[in-house]
Amino acid sequence: MMTKAMVTLLGLFAEMERNFIHERTMAGKIRARENGVKFGRKGKSKDLVDHAIELWQTGEYTIKQIEKKTTVTKSTLYREIEKRGLIREA
Repeated sequence: MMTKAMVTLLGLFAEMERNFIHERTMAGKIRARENGVKFGRKGKSKDLVDHAIELWQTGEYTIKQIEKKTTVTKSTLYREIEKRGLIREA
């Protein structure tokens, strides 16, 4: 009976500690955002994406060819095309 109570108490302390860690982490993230820190992976450079879109608009290259030539992925290319509301000219 005593070991069951101890295990329950240890579980409670572990959960409380986990909650404290989570609260401190979230407070730190909020403070960092307020100070202008950006989270997440860096995006592709605007110039590189613009170049890929120019190639797409000429109609001379397929998406696969543009991917290889510029290293801009097809999902990034399609997302930017949709965001800008572009239509292929060719």
